[in-house]
Amino acid sequence: MISDFYKFGSRLVTRTVQVDLDLPYKKDNSLKDDWIWLLRGEYAEFDFPINAKKVSGQRFDDILDTGFPSLFLVSKRFIALLEEIGATGWTTYPVIIRTRKGLENYEYLGFSVVGKCGQIDYIKSTPFEKKAVPNGPLTKYLRGRHIGLDDWDGSDFFSPQGNLGIVVTKRIADQLKAAKISNLRLKNLTEIEEPLFGISITTKGEISEKDFEWG
Repeated sequence: MISDFYKFGSRLVTRTVQVDLDLPYKKDNSLKDDWIWLLRGEYAEFDFPINAKKVSGQRFDDILDTGFPSLFLVSKRFIALLEEIGATGWTTYPVIIRTRKGLENYEYLGFSVVGKCGQIDYIKSTPFEKKAVPNGPLTKYLRGRHIGLDDWDGSDFFSPQGNLGIVVTKRIADQLKAAKISNLRLKNLTEIEEPLFGISITTKGEISEKDFEWG
């Protein structure tokens, strides 16, 4: 049941440090998709450690954002906890964070998720309408992210096929909350609400409002 799983992410608060990763660029200065390889733990094309530059924030919390969806740096405290509780489906890569004053921080690692499950089945979601902003028009939403558990490899950390989001089991989510991991956001998959137009874009139009009864 999807109630046994949570979306794993950060709180995106301004006080927490955010970094830029020094990744390869194309000749036209547009960023490659190399960051997705890092997220998936495919390291063959990289030279380590990855250099990172602090660009904003003051607090070095347990989870740091990089500006890329689901691509995080995590503290060694976070990793020690995962090792202690036997969490599976993840790996790490070495990172050096440099500040504007030239100081170097070696206390963080890049976090990759190698566990997998099947595609998200949006047809199983519950359609509803709400105002995205006060006094705005009604917008069509879907509630509940139904991941492909028939093809789940059993890992504690994993990503659905064709999706960049990170999912974590309830067992691990409970341990992370108990340890008070900082800058952590966990949301049960039953509670996730996504605007239909965003889903339609990411699924290349395979999902549209005609697929649902809106009452």
